[in-house]
Amino acid sequence: MTAPRFDFDVPDVPAPVVVAPAKPQVWREIPQALFLSWPRRKQLAYCARRDEHSSTEADSPADAEWFRQRARQYREEMKHA
Repeated sequence: MTAPRFDFDVPDVPAPVVVAPAKPQVWREIPQALFLSWPRRKQLAYCARRDEHSSTEADSPADAEWFRQRARQYREEMKHA
């Protein structure tokens, strides 16, 4: 181990081993032709579920909230489809 050069330096220590948590199930996009063959209500439900899933894997809280908001919009539109 080397001595710190300055008071705020951290001495050389081995980096901790980080075990990554299990990744959630990967979202699988469906073929466009299949999606377009569905009734509008089913398309909206699929989009809402996709965005809800995307919110769990977003890069930032702001991105996650954007996906959640869009999912809510799809669910609201389903009421009128």
